[in-house]
Amino acid sequence: MPETPLTDLASISTGFVFRTKIEDDPAGDVLVIQGKDINIERRLFAPEKLTHVHLPANARPADKLVQRNDILLMTRGVHPYATHIDLDLPPTVPQNSFTLIRVTQPDRLLPAFLAMILNQSAMQARLRRNQGGSSIPNIPISALRQLTIPLPSYQRQSTLIRLQDSIRREKNLHRDIEAKQQSLLDALIISD
Repeated sequence: MPETPLTDLASISTGFVFRTKIEDDPAGDVLVIQGKDINIERRLFAPEKLTHVHLPANARPADKLVQRNDILLMTRGVHPYATHIDLDLPPTVPQNSFTLIRVTQPDRLLPAFLAMILNQSAMQARLRRNQGGSSIPNIPISALRQLTIPLPSYQRQSTLIRLQDSIRREKNLHRDIEAKQQSLLDALIISD
């Protein structure tokens, strides 16, 4: 399948750079997404528990405020991964461990499909080959601007997203069944 430059389909910007440790400020008017806020399924975990911070209005560039359908790509650390933001959030910025990718051609590329492609093993290997840094691996934004991605038809993208959602639901059901089986076994052991 021919590939298309990501920059033809999306804008790419770095996450928000914090000069000090991120500490929760209950009076803060901006939320921060950090690596700890993404679960094993590469989804935003408990958005209501995001860290609050106070940022001056002039420190909130629009390209760093997370919107519905943005993709957050973890570009620091050994395991790059993409998270599709599929909900509306109050003013929220991603920590600079993330790169924010915003689809600019939604009639050609579904954001959920972009996240799925970025999480595929072949793309993960490609992203890791572009990592630099001596102590903490990091994917430079210049490498992301040169990235190309496969671009199937819109209908095929939609079909693949539905398939991924079905697989995710099935995995969750299996986890629930295993947990209930273990609870039953625990109860049987204790009852004797």
